[in-house]
Amino acid sequence: MQTTSRERILIVDDEDSIIDIAREVLESQGYHVFASGNGREALALYREAIPSIDLVILDLNLPDMNGKDVLDCMRDINPHARVILSSGYHLTEKIPTMDGNGILPFLQKPFRITELITKVRDTLAEA
Repeated sequence: MQTTSRERILIVDDEDSIIDIAREVLESQGYHVFASGNGREALALYREAIPSIDLVILDLNLPDMNGKDVLDCMRDINPHARVILSSGYHLTEKIPTMDGNGILPFLQKPFRITELITKVRDTLAEA
């Protein structure tokens, strides 16, 4: 089922292949996708595009900033930001899946297309 609401998603990942696949999948589902390959650029995009960003998919391992630091800055900009954390590390690693707003959704890389779509839909449906 394809969405028609044109929700906007920011993908923050330093792997071009992840961005390309996620963008293609999400755009095929009717989402508008922004992308950034590093934390500083993502924060600039996020500041500029607020409040039009409905969801952020955030890699925890970025080249210029720790994903947790990016998350903290995004929460300073918008405490109600909806975020899905993503990483190639397993959840048993020290991944900050909790913040002041509760447990954050997590997408394990490499992810399956159906996992990506389901996680995005479920996260956007939560209000």
